Amino acid sequence: MITTNVVDIHNSKISTAQLYEPFPNPVSNQLQFQYYLPESVMINISVLDAEGKLIKNESISGQSGLSTTKMDVSNYAAGIYFISLKTGDIMRVKKFLKN
Repeated sequence: MITTNVVDIHNSKISTAQLYEPFPNPVSNQLQFQYYLPESVMINISVLDAEGKLIKNESISGQSGLSTTKMDVSNYAAGIYFISLKTGDIMRVKKFLKN
């Protein structure tokens, strides 16, 4: 389950989707991350393990502005993971550690 909150900000200097560092990192139960979208679009959020195996894949309707998202990772095995945000032809990836 992914839960998202949106803050409506408009910054003309940011013209493409951005994914910010997940926190806490390392994480035990609930991972949070923020992303910025210059406009409302469908986005794909994926989690992959260190070997590139797809662990989670979810498409959601992303709202323009800065969004804070929470993701339950309590059932993930300890290790290195990558979270990706894809909008159209733009993909952003960040690494996190599950302990």
